[in-house]
Amino acid sequence: MMTDSVPAGNRGDSRGTSPPEPRKILIAVRELSIGGSEKQACLVARLLDPRIFQVTVGCFIPRGLRRAELDAAGIPVMEIPVRSFGAPGLPRTAFEVRRNLQREGISLVHSFDYPTAIFFAMALAGRSGIPLLTSLRSYRHLIPQPYRFMLRQAERFSDGIVLNSAEVRADLVRNEGIPENRLHLVYNAVDPAEFPPPPDPSARPRPPELTDASLVVGCVCGIRAEKDLPTLMRAVHSLHPEFPGLRLVLVGSGAAEPQIESLRTELGMERTCVRIPQTANAQPWLAAMDIFVLPSLTEALSNAVLEAMCTECAVVASRVGGNPEIIESGENGLLFPAGDVGALSAALRSLIVDPERRRAMAAAGRESVIRRFSPAAATANLARLYKGFP
Repeated sequence: MMTDSVPAGNRGDSRGTSPPEPRKILIAVRELSIGGSEKQACLVARLLDPRIFQVTVGCFIPRGLRRAELDAAGIPVMEIPVRSFGAPGLPRTAFEVRRNLQREGISLVHSFDYPTAIFFAMALAGRSGIPLLTSLRSYRHLIPQPYRFMLRQAERFSDGIVLNSAEVRADLVRNEGIPENRLHLVYNAVDPAEFPPPPDPSARPRPPELTDASLVVGCVCGIRAEKDLPTLMRAVHSLHPEFPGLRLVLVGSGAAEPQIESLRTELGMERTCVRIPQTANAQPWLAAMDIFVLPSLTEALSNAVLEAMCTECAVVASRVGGNPEIIESGENGLLFPAGDVGALSAALRSLIVDPERRRAMAAAGRESVIRRFSPAAATANLARLYKGFP
């Protein structure tokens, strides 16, 4: 296990007395890629008050698109040498990691995803003296076996579970009987400075692929079956004869890409549906969208919805999971029944024909994200939670 960068030192106060030493904590995430868990982990690591917490980020794979922001912030990154849960040397690795954390004075580990939760439950089992918080950032059934079973065991060992959606919390209480006092709700955070609205919302900037569009509907997501992009494609296809300048842009990559490409051909949407691979910077594409749609069949709390609202897209989302916790339908966005092509078409039409309503809803969306889902709110909530563990 190695640490690759060193945080800046702390200063004493002007009266010559030294402030209390910051508490050392480890935030764990499998890798430093562009996923939602990775983004939230790195955001929290950067924004926790360094006078109170000295943060290290622990990763199985200490590389990826998020690494540069941690290095720039002086956050040390620790490699956890785990490549497979089936490796014969895993118990020895867990013992060495535990000993290293104790030697470094780490007083709390917060795992932001299920691979690191499973590993640290093993590493900290017994009398380690280091509390473990795990996270569940999606519905349990979306985690593949055998990891789903292993995560349940890790959560039984852990000192608390951090959730990003009240609906996921209710699901755990209702279906798994987990006591509510073990569950801690901390919403995702979005930095408004990273997702500014366009200078002129009535003339959104279009990349070359969309220069012929009179209005752009889009989605940024992993291209997976549960995102139900076919419902969105069919809704836009049904509206195209009425609005020939309408374009759809889908930004992302994933296992369902062959099905999406097949449907794109079947519907004759090669020109009207633009496909863009996963990108580290989705903001220019969000800035180009007049309407953002998340048609998921299941969802916890979507970073993409929050980022789209922050960019002052009018947002339409399926009424599932955490989406109603973000959107008050008719005020800062619209909700529709999941899988209902007709209802989604009607919602889109209502916004297409009424640009004033569309832009007012988009502005209300940004204001609500700034008010309820700010980085300051998320880090303050986590700081209070961390302080509650000795």
